[in-house]
Amino acid sequence: MPADTTLTGALPHREPLSKVIIAATIGNVLEWFDFLVYGYFAVTIAEVFFPTGNFFDRLAADHLRHVRPFVSGAPVGGSRHRHLYRPRRP
Repeated sequence: MPADTTLTGALPHREPLSKVIIAATIGNVLEWFDFLVYGYFAVTIAEVFFPTGNFFDRLAADHLRHVRPFVSGAPVGGSRHRHLYRPRRP
């Protein structure tokens, strides 16, 4: 008997593998697009928003400005909305 069968013997519903692969590919493409656009405009953003200081200080300040929400926001959002992603019981 497989380990993921229930007491009634029915297997849980699973999405077809092709839908999972398509969704993962779309998410990956969007992440890379975001990364490439930010990398392309990082120097310009640093010059516009941080006009004082040398080039490396401005670029570091720009990178820190974009990293902060991911470091502080992702764990908070994950803990606040974790009930949305828990598996439902039958």
